[in-house]
Amino acid sequence: MSIASLMLLFITSYYFVYHSYKSVSYQNKIRDAIVLNSRQSSIGETILPDFYFSKLLNANDRFDEFFNPMAFSKYYNINSVKLEKVDFDYSVIISGHVINNELQGESLLSLYYSDTKSFMPCTLSFALNGDQREFNADKSISLSIIFKNGESEAQDFKPSPVNINGRLYIGMSVYGININKIIKLVVKQENKTIGIYSLN
Repeated sequence: MSIASLMLLFITSYYFVYHSYKSVSYQNKIRDAIVLNSRQSSIGETILPDFYFSKLLNANDRFDEFFNPMAFSKYYNINSVKLEKVDFDYSVIISGHVINNELQGESLLSLYYSDTKSFMPCTLSFALNGDQREFNADKSISLSIIFKNGESEAQDFKPSPVNINGRLYIGMSVYGININKIIKLVVKQENKTIGIYSLN
């Protein structure tokens, strides 16, 4: 392999590692806030979202994710802790932009979205209104993306609600779009519109 090829590989790998670790650092801030809230409120079991790594060229670029619940609980002086798997980059909740749902009283509240980055997906996360029983997690969600030029496209995804600091969220990664070219997002479930979000 030539030096130029090695340099390109290194730069590409570093690019993904940088963005992934940056997201994980924000995720850790969210986890710290959850632990602090648990210590102050003395709740029974602390639900901690697991780390989510975005795209990496090599899976070994991740740091060691070993987790010992008993040691963690003792170190942070909380009753007990449980890790919950998350299938989206929830760092967007504190690092992204937020828009309120134009429809009142629906199962979705605010939308959190990330900026467009080269070769990276746009992360979308929706805060749920109420608890999981009020949201049909067994039914897919249809996301209509309406662009400023009048074109549109639809993507479906299966929601998987996760508890993050007492609020339920769902999220997805959308590839191949430029968030700056979008004017509106419309969310439907079972042919019912449950969210309208105007961007820009």
